[in-house]
Amino acid sequence: MQEEKTIYQESTIPYYAVGCFWLIYACLLNMYRLTDFLIVGVISLIIFMVLKKVIKPKEIKVMVDILTKDTGNQVADSMIDMLEKQIKLLLNHNFSSASLIKNSEEIISCCQQLITSIKKDVNKAISVERSISYIDSLLVKFVEQYDYFSQLNSENQTVKSGLLQIENAFSKIKEVYLKQIDELNKDHVLDLSLDIKVMEAIFQQDELTIESFIKKSKGEQ
Repeated sequence: MQEEKTIYQESTIPYYAVGCFWLIYACLLNMYRLTDFLIVGVISLIIFMVLKKVIKPKEIKVMVDILTKDTGNQVADSMIDMLEKQIKLLLNHNFSSASLIKNSEEIISCCQQLITSIKKDVNKAISVERSISYIDSLLVKFVEQYDYFSQLNSENQTVKSGLLQIENAFSKIKEVYLKQIDELNKDHVLDLSLDIKVMEAIFQQDELTIESFIKKSKGEQ
C-alpha cells in the first residue's frame, strides 16, 4: 500500500540574489568604510526576507510505501515498529536543507528495505536489533536539535556548525543502514558486535559535539 506525501523544498533564489547584490554593489561603488558594509548588510537582509516571503517553498509529491508487520516474532515486530516510527518521523518533518531532504528520503528507503529483509529472515534480523534501536533514539534527538537550531539566526557561525553536524549525522545514519541491509542480504551468520561498538562511539561523539554547539548558542543569546 502506498500513500502520497508532500515534501516542501525552499528556494535558493534568495541566497543567490543576496550574493549578486553584494557583487554588483562592490563593482559599482568603493566599499572602504564600515558604514558601507553596514548599509549593504541591511539592504541584503531586506532583500533576503522579502524574497523568502514572496517565493513559496516548492511542493514535491512522492509516493511512499506503507509497510505492515506480521512476522509473528515479538523482537522482529518491535524492530518493524521502530522503523515505521522513523519513517513517520521523517515524512512529517519539513527540512529546509537540500542535504537533509536527500538523506531523509534515503533513510526512509533504507527503513523500508530493512522491514522487507526482516520479514524474509527473522532470525538474522535479530542480530541488528541493537543498532536499529540505537539509531531510533538518535533520529528523534537529531530532529529535535535541528528544530532548535532552525529557530536561531542562520548566519550565526555556531548555528551553522550545529546544523552541519546534524547533516553529517544523518549521512552517517544512512551509511549504517545501508551496511545493515547489505549484511542482512548475506548468507553467513552475522556478528556485528564490533561494528555496533564502533558505530556507538562515533555517534556519541556527534551527540557531544552538537550538545556543545547548543550550549554555546544559548550563551551567545
